[in-house]
Parts: sequence; structure tokens; C-alpha cells
Amino acid sequence: SHPPPRISGSKKEGLVHMLLSTRGHLSFDQLSGRLRFFGPASNFHIYADNDTPVDIRESPEQVRRTERIIRSLTIETHDYLMDLFWEYYNGVLHIVHKEAFNEDMQNSNNKYYSGFLHISILAMGYRFADLERDDMKKITLGNRECTLHREAKYMLDMELERPGGIPSVQAFLLLGDLEC
Repeated sequence: SHPPPRISGSKKEGLVHMLLSTRGHLSFDQLSGRLRFFGPASNFHIYADNDTPVDIRESPEQVRRTERIIRSLTIETHDYLMDLFWEYYNGVLHIVHKEAFNEDMQNSNNKYYSGFLHISILAMGYRFADLERDDMKKITLGNRECTLHREAKYMLDMELERPGGIPSVQAFLLLGDLEC
């Protein structure tokens, strides 16, 4: 057996050179209305709070859709799916801060809550549900998918047009996991 091939020095230098390179391009960001520089390390930037206010309010259509979906569930079904998410998913992969989510949901604040995230959480809770329950049978579409998952996928298109900060990222992670 031979030792694994080593990365040559020129490839290492090429990668480092590429990451440190100032080559890039300017592109117009329609959300902020500014020109932005995109270079090889753009994906590695860590964004901090800045002085520019960002509008992260949900679109009225997203809010109405969320309310309609949640109203279609009984309180018991809603709480059952939320509890499953907090215990079996978020207890293992801590994606959503439960207290911040609940507080913002109660106060209609969008820093840690969004309807898209709420529906994604419910859809993820379904993954751990007892499918023999009558309420789960009502929302099951087949192939381990439910109406909540379908609605979250529909809401994704609107969310991509107008991302809402931290809740958007959390919902994207959950929906990506559901899709896999």
C-alpha cells in the first residue's frame, strides 16, 4: 500500500493565493440598492450589526399564509408537533433558541420569529410524529411528507425574494434537512 498522495506546494499556494486575492467583481444588490464587491472570500464574511436599518418584516402574504395554516390545525396538533420538534430535533441539533422564538412570536417581533420558520418547525415535528394518530393522518400526503412540508416549500419562494435574517437562515436549514 502506498501513502495517500500529498497536495503539492503549488496547489496549496494556489488556494491561499486565491483566497487572499483582491480579484473580484462589483455587483448591484437590489435589496440594499448598493454596489457590492464579491471576491473569493465573500462566502466567509461574518456580518455584524451595523448602523444601516434592515427591514426584516414579513410580507403580508406570508403572514396571512402562516395564520391560515396554523388555524387549520387544532391546538393539540400544533402543540404536539411543536413539542416533538423541541424534544427530538432541536434537543439534538440546537438550531432555534426556544425562548427567543416563543417571546418574539408572542410579541409579534421578527428578530427570532417568522411564519416561515414556524411552519418549518411544525413540518420538522411531523418527522417524529406517530402517523397512526387521526390528526396526523389528516395532514399526511404520503411518502413521509405532510401538508406543512408542502406549505413550507411554497413559502420558500417568497422568503428568497425577501429574506428575514436569522429566522430565514434557521428555516432554510430545517427545510433543507426535510428535503434530504
